[in-house]
Amino acid sequence: MHGRSGLIVLAAIAILTVGGVIAAAIFASAPSQGSGSSSSPVTAGRSSSPGAGRSPSSATPPAPGLSTAEAPRMVRSFADQGTGNQKVNSVAFSPDGKTLVTGDADGNAHLWAAGTGQQIVALPGRGKVFAVAFSPDGTMVATGYGNGSTSLWKAATGSLLDTIRDPGGAAVNSVAFSPHGDVLATGDTDGSTYLWDISRAGQAATLASTLADPAGAGIWALAFSPDGTILATGDFHGSTYLWNVGAAAGSPAGPLTVPGRPEITAVAFSANGKTLATGSFDGSTYLWNVSSGNHIVIP
Repeated sequence: MHGRSGLIVLAAIAILTVGGVIAAAIFASAPSQGSGSSSSPVTAGRSSSPGAGRSPSSATPPAPGLSTAEAPRMVRSFADQGTGNQKVNSVAFSPDGKTLVTGDADGNAHLWAAGTGQQIVALPGRGKVFAVAFSPDGTMVATGYGNGSTSLWKAATGSLLDTIRDPGGAAVNSVAFSPHGDVLATGDTDGSTYLWDISRAGQAATLASTLADPAGAGIWALAFSPDGTILATGDFHGSTYLWNVGAAAGSPAGPLTVPGRPEITAVAFSANGKTLATGSFDGSTYLWNVSSGNHIVIP
């Protein structure tokens, strides 16, 4: 249950991207659709291609809203240069879109030039990499590891800036920078989310706050709202909690709970912060109205 799967994460990211585009229109037209249910109100191996041998007329149509010329296509691939178990668990773009960071199960992270596919720098292994993230200004990269540590790197050179140790020694499944870049959130398998003060350049990160999952379940996914006031945490028990990180630690809003309680493997806020998308281990994606807790389901 606690292992990370690159395929799961990538699938969740792709689904969430679609969900984020349609969320605003959905909630504007109807506060609660799809399943018709809502949570409590929230306050604050390679195989032959399936299309091989088909005539052009029977080819898979483009995604809704896209012409054939605009249909998604692979631009380039990035070959992991590790050995053994090379499963890629996490990926993230720099804010300017020019650099991609990937983290693998060999314990390595790599920075790539998105325009050419060339490797820029390798961040040496420190344990299985479960999570990666760029800081908002693109100067730092955070990598979370299965050994309970998180490293901060200088993106331009790959030099190590600091290593943060999980107080409970549990695997770090998710990392997220606040929008202002002064706080780093790390979520672990023991059910704790830690907020680290990284505002003092050149100095070690300090633990500012600990957020304990109300159900005691491990944390798989984290996301800050665009204004940085709310942190969403998705756990192994199918629930997502919303924490007011601008106030003293207290009880979170929620939970936003998925039927059947599959693990929440991904969370993301819309650009205006009013909608939250959650991806689950069972393949479902939910769009939640942050203020009311109403939701729809993307099957």
